[in-house]
Amino acid sequence: MGIDTSLIPNPECPWRVSELNRSYKLCSSYPSCLVLPRRMPDQALREVAAFRKRGRLPAMSWCGGPELGFASLWRCSQTTEGLIGTKCVEDQSMINAIRLGNGWKERKQEERDLLLIDLRPKMSAWANKAGGGGFESYPNTGIIFGGIDNIHVVRDAWRAMGAAVTRIHENQAGSWMKDVANSGWYDYIGAILACTLKAVTEIVTFKCNVMIHCSDGWDRTAQVSSLAMLCMDPYYRTQAGFLKLVQKEWCSFGHRFRTRLALGDAPTTEYSPVIVQWLECVFQLLQQFPDAFEFTDDALLRLAEEVRTAPWEGQTSRHARAVHGEWRFGS
Repeated sequence: MGIDTSLIPNPECPWRVSELNRSYKLCSSYPSCLVLPRRMPDQALREVAAFRKRGRLPAMSWCGGPELGFASLWRCSQTTEGLIGTKCVEDQSMINAIRLGNGWKERKQEERDLLLIDLRPKMSAWANKAGGGGFESYPNTGIIFGGIDNIHVVRDAWRAMGAAVTRIHENQAGSWMKDVANSGWYDYIGAILACTLKAVTEIVTFKCNVMIHCSDGWDRTAQVSSLAMLCMDPYYRTQAGFLKLVQKEWCSFGHRFRTRLALGDAPTTEYSPVIVQWLECVFQLLQQFPDAFEFTDDALLRLAEEVRTAPWEGQTSRHARAVHGEWRFGS
């Protein structure tokens, strides 16, 4: 991706690999190595992490390299400004650093606002703000709300879809179409895909950076970031690449598999099959562009089965091996 590293230096790249989170003290739910703006010093990054919910500061998910002017996709959690509007100069500086990159003159990026996609419905974002959260109202940012509902709505839609299946009776017209429509499941799928399209268009067409987040940045954010990477990078549409995508965007960036899927525990109010919803989004892409993928929907069904049923105690489980890329879909 053309990122500046100690092994392969690239002084033209506006982004650098940072080991600031090596001991997970900056953010316990982030990877140990992060890609961050070159122009942001470490102390300022610590201030940004303190201002973002759960320390989940903006971090790069994908970069288009020199071919796209180092246009990139960034993910994070919401701010913690609250209703009183607490400000963080360092956070604003980082958002501007992401917007400008290295000042790629051909794009005149300094004249274009940073596209910031808050994946929540607008009313939900305001409700979170009343509870101590927030969203960015910074100069030179164009914020749009994605309208993707939270885990509780996903759980209700999933159960409604299950009820629709149980009401199917052979040789009867039944109420399948109405039940599916009333569940809202495909409305939420459509919202995720729509947000993905906005992010991909901004990066590929306009060669500009995009930042996305929801509340905590580990459910809806993971869905859209990984879908966008599937669309932009053919490597992630291979078998090995797809597993690494799950490992990076879901496992390494802190998706709560155990809680969301009630793995080994009784379901709580935090139960929600977010990863299964994402797999159906991938299925929708696969249906439209079957020749663009190295695998079929059988692989998605296999992975859905693995994440819901495989044990999570110990590192010998098949799922533990899967997320580290040690098995293939045909095994």
